[in-house]
Amino acid sequence: PGLVGTLTTNRKRQIDRVRVFELARVFERKADGEPVRGFHQVMNIAGLAAGSVMPEQWGERARNVDFYDVKGDVEALFAPRQLAFAPLSHPALHPGRAASVKLDGHTVGVIGELHPVWVQRYDLGTAPVVFELEVEPLLTLELPRYTPVSKFQPMRRDVAVVVPADFEV
Repeated sequence: PGLVGTLTTNRKRQIDRVRVFELARVFERKADGEPVRGFHQVMNIAGLAAGSVMPEQWGERARNVDFYDVKGDVEALFAPRQLAFAPLSHPALHPGRAASVKLDGHTVGVIGELHPVWVQRYDLGTAPVVFELEVEPLLTLELPRYTPVSKFQPMRRDVAVVVPADFEV
């Protein structure tokens, strides 16, 4: 709801292209919850993308962000690990335009377009694409490491000369 509220505020200020995220704990009722008994607290990251894919420019035709744009962003977060996506029915997401995000067979989040009922209720115009992911699997990824830049110029072409074995040099 916080991300949709931020989008609503931006739309009221004539800002169409919005990309926002938030990092917070999600509380689930579980008998063996940690660290509070009866509640399981998971750190999640949620994001929302709405409006055009690229800033306004003459070089590209304008088009609104869609499911596959945000799916690519989510896959980039988990790279080089491979994600799997499966159709999902979620009350806040558009039927037929939502998927669960799976990593190594375990569900780690959801992604999809906001349900038309919520789009109409918040007077958003076009449906934003949202996602929510568990943070813990992201923390297991190896961080990029610094590698020094080569002191030598890159080789763009390689020339091979084939001559007879009896050719004198």
